Amino acid sequence: MNFNKTKEYLSIVNQQLNKIEEHESKNIEDAASIISDTLEKDGLIYIFGTGHSQMFSLEMFYRAGGLVPVHPMLEASVAMYTGTKTSEYERVPDIGKVIFKKSGMTSKDTLIIVSHSGRNPMPVDLAESAKAAGVSIITIASGAFMAGVSSRHPSGKFVKDFADVIIDNHCELGDAVINIEGMSTKVAGTSSILSIAIIESIVATTINICVSRGFTPPVWMSGNLDNGDAHNEQHYLQYRNRIPYL
Repeated sequence: MNFNKTKEYLSIVNQQLNKIEEHESKNIEDAASIISDTLEKDGLIYIFGTGHSQMFSLEMFYRAGGLVPVHPMLEASVAMYTGTKTSEYERVPDIGKVIFKKSGMTSKDTLIIVSHSGRNPMPVDLAESAKAAGVSIITIASGAFMAGVSSRHPSGKFVKDFADVIIDNHCELGDAVINIEGMSTKVAGTSSILSIAIIESIVATTINICVSRGFTPPVWMSGNLDNGDAHNEQHYLQYRNRIPYL
């Protein structure tokens, strides 16, 4: 029996990342172009996920090298620190509509929804409400996952049905990728690594587009650098009244 699965796991991750580079570069550029438009209009980038997908809101918010105008939608009812009941809450219809109503989102903003299956009512309702309000929507999801499951929303729709740009993270149906002899289920998921790579690619491409247009977007610096706090203070003062988590 092969006890070392590190090489196999990392090899699979690299293969999936290569698929993203090959097939999703145009979609990432389209997403970055939309966000660049939003930033030039002084809009905000909202980002939403449920359960483990909430980590992507945290990844994009207040991040060294990251964009400042990011509003993470850290809905407590679907945060993993509250326990496994998050899986039930994301399946309840109409809560996503309330989340949108309370968000302060407007048509000059962009909404990123990370939902690997794209099937649950909460993100679908949020996407539908945002779309109706004229908000640009980007979704990161697994094409294989969506093709292998049905929607849980009463309409039968997925988040992708309301998105302006769909970026496939190319994770497998079920997420886990490693077979272990004697195990009936695969282990070790890849969706988090893949989606974070996509998000940081969007950030880099967005900033590059903005600069090419003659507009320098506000970017956070690591607070652990000697001049980081002084650099970040100006951004904090500018956005603290618009982004409640600052």
